[in-house]
Amino acid sequence: MAHRITLSFAAIAGLVVLAGCDSRDPYMRTDVWQPSGANAGNLAAMLANPHDLISGRGTPVQNANEAALAVNHVWLDQPKPLSPTAGGGGASGAAPGASGASGGASGGASGNSGG
Repeated sequence: MAHRITLSFAAIAGLVVLAGCDSRDPYMRTDVWQPSGANAGNLAAMLANPHDLISGRGTPVQNANEAALAVNHVWLDQPKPLSPTAGGGGASGAAPGASGASGGASGGASGNSGG
């Protein structure tokens, strides 16, 4: 019985002590750090346009067909030369030994569409 009374007294004392924590709310105290907006101010100073923090800018619409065509050429092993004069001479010298007719077809196709 004495043990039960001691346990009840400890529980009540604990609740009373914890109830006092309500007055120690860290956001209401004046002796602790308070948010001042310094981080947002520093970010705004580093941005070219501080309005971008409020609403960003959209990206311009891009056509993905050109990029997809380039990837398709790579997958089909038909890449275009970097320049018509340098790439054509280098590709024609290496293509017959390495890939045969495929290299010739690639050079012809890229020569027609590039020029």
